[in-house]
Amino acid sequence: MTDRFIRAKTGLDLVDRVLETQREKYGFGFANALETVASVTVPILFAQVEKDEYTFNTKTGQNDIQEIIDAATTENEVIWIGPQHPNAFGTGMRFDGYQYFNVHPNQLLDFMTRRFS
Repeated sequence: MTDRFIRAKTGLDLVDRVLETQREKYGFGFANALETVASVTVPILFAQVEKDEYTFNTKTGQNDIQEIIDAATTENEVIWIGPQHPNAFGTGMRFDGYQYFNVHPNQLLDFMTRRFS
């Protein structure tokens, strides 16, 4: 997952070098939600721009978040963000996800009410 993002941003295959430098400089590597999501014990609301160029895997035809959702062991829901979804929003670009709940807060509020009341 991280390698696709780095290649897309730089046009280079720097993943191993970036990871090594980060570990040397800061003492930790990349965050890997696949390794930790199973330990989450509260309900999870995932919100993801489905066709985000950094997280959409053209080889599998799905967004990387789907693997994380599948690995989650607690109740979860997903809100797919993009112009092709029920609450059509944005252009399918990453930054749309940062603005989604400003325009469509009800899904988040409904989730919080149902899961944490």
